[in-house]
Amino acid sequence: MAQVMGLKEAERRAFRLSHNDGLWDVLLGCFFLMFVGAPYLSSYLGDFWSSAVFLPFWGLVFAGLVAIRRRVVIPRVGVARFGEHRKAKLRVFSLAMLVVNAALLILGLLAATGVLKIGSPVVPLVLGLVLLAGFSVA
Repeated sequence: MAQVMGLKEAERRAFRLSHNDGLWDVLLGCFFLMFVGAPYLSSYLGDFWSSAVFLPFWGLVFAGLVAIRRRVVIPRVGVARFGEHRKAKLRVFSLAMLVVNAALLILGLLAATGVLKIGSPVVPLVLGLVLLAGFSVA
């Protein structure tokens, strides 16, 4: 029997297919590769350059992912125009995450400079909240 799909469900599936392709996970994995490789390079290049050497690597990976998205993912999935309701929801979510990240950045800067003297667990707590907000956006 043929499965009947509503317009909302079709839009939701198209949105998931066009945005959840797993390419950002590859870039995030390459970012975490630095934490594995940099300590081994530190004895040869020093602390700064052992981490800085990964910047061109990330640039190449990002360029490759953009090329894959343009030449493979978009032709296979197609292009969809999403409804105003979904765009409005994403705008509100993006604005909320911007406010949360800005507030946590200010709180982290105040804690790092010593202006905010609540106690020693403040800095790890703020760092954890910033990472939580960042990963929730990703």
